Amino acid sequence: MKVKNLGLALLMIATITFAACGGGSTKSVSNPVSMALAPLNGLIKFEYAKTTMSAPQVEKWVSTAAPAVNKALTVVPAGRSLVIVGHANSIGGQRAADNFGLARANFVRNTLRAKGVDVSKIKTKSAGASQENKANLMDPNNFKISFEVQ
Repeated sequence: MKVKNLGLALLMIATITFAACGGGSTKSVSNPVSMALAPLNGLIKFEYAKTTMSAPQVEKWVSTAAPAVNKALTVVPAGRSLVIVGHANSIGGQRAADNFGLARANFVRNTLRAKGVDVSKIKTKSAGASQENKANLMDPNNFKISFEVQ
């Protein structure tokens, strides 16, 4: 078997080894950035047609998000950035979804800045409605924030 991606091959070996050694699971070993961002999965969700949040809504997530983002920033590889991705549903069309997603991502970035996070290595982008739950356009996951490294 010819290996084109050494990183993927090593991840597969680590997964197999972990399972073979009684790990009890075939879950792969996460990278440091993913581990730092894990507490943020599903944490930040906006209301339908909203791009901002009230102070009480922000306080529900910012005390978890700010330390997690600070930790992730310490392990983001040189030359890469942490990206805050805003999501939306398709009601109103693609342009509206793209605008809502970007406005939500920018709101989170600005909120983190206000809480003392150095956002110089943080970018924002919109996923628009590309990952929406088409079966339920009002699913709260359609209005979420996710994080990735680019």
